Amino acid sequence: MVALVLELPRKNYSVDFIAADVPLEMRSPEQTRDIVEAMGGTGCRILVVDDDPDGADSLAALLSLIGHETVVANDGLAALVLADTFHPDVVVLDLGMPGLDGFEVAKRLRKTSTGAGLLLIAATGWGHPEDRRRSLAAGFDHHLAKPVDLHQLAEIIASKPHL
Repeated sequence: MVALVLELPRKNYSVDFIAADVPLEMRSPEQTRDIVEAMGGTGCRILVVDDDPDGADSLAALLSLIGHETVVANDGLAALVLADTFHPDVVVLDLGMPGLDGFEVAKRLRKTSTGAGLLLIAATGWGHPEDRRRSLAAGFDHHLAKPVDLHQLAEIIASKPHL
């Protein structure tokens, strides 16, 4: 078991996850590559959007640790601007944000020239069946309730056909 502590300006998070049986300092580059690949680390570009900066930064840091390139937006308008410049393969998006909410951001992203190829994942505290139906109707591919299971998220990302 490995403990990862993320020290952020407002909060500290401690996340435990199972790593390989071989200690980090004794792993060969091939073993590290295999672990990253098993966790879904395909090196894709991921935009993480959440109005909770610590939550967004934490998720982005964890996704970076497993081999992805990440950027963070803390509101819907910033997400649309970053999506246009960063060109993500995957967007992990909170639904309940002030201003432009995640449903509207997803609808707008789907209307862009690259929107059809995006993997859109709702990561939200809203887990009721109606919330799931609304997210699918807005264009999301997956709906995950917080706290998001990193292994499940990594599997979803790894399942994207052209990554």
